[in-house]
Amino acid sequence: MSVSPSVPAAVKATSAITSTALVVVGVAFMLAWMAGVVALGMMAMMGGLMANDAGRASGDRHMGLLVFMAGGLVLLALAGVPGGLAFFWAGHRAQMLWLFGGLAVAGVAVPLVAMWWFFSAVK
Repeated sequence: MSVSPSVPAAVKATSAITSTALVVVGVAFMLAWMAGVVALGMMAMMGGLMANDAGRASGDRHMGLLVFMAGGLVLLALAGVPGGLAFFWAGHRAQMLWLFGGLAVAGVAVPLVAMWWFFSAVK
């Protein structure tokens, strides 16, 4: 017969409070991250819409710029989910941080490549 050590009630309450606090912080991080991406997206789309004011690039290039910028912003917004989960999902924290970093890098790289592709065609 194995006897497990008893955990005092104060320790159980403290770990429950810490766990709840980490969940709240993780969800708050997700919401703040996505709100920041929405603000960035509004500014990026306004700049993207004005990028071809002179009409130097084709309409297809301009539409491609806007689509890929939006796609990059979606990736960047999705990065907030594993970033927030990393706060309280301790068993998968390393995977969540790698996923967060990968999505964030891809979310920044896609619009940068789209801008390079668009502006390389501007005469």
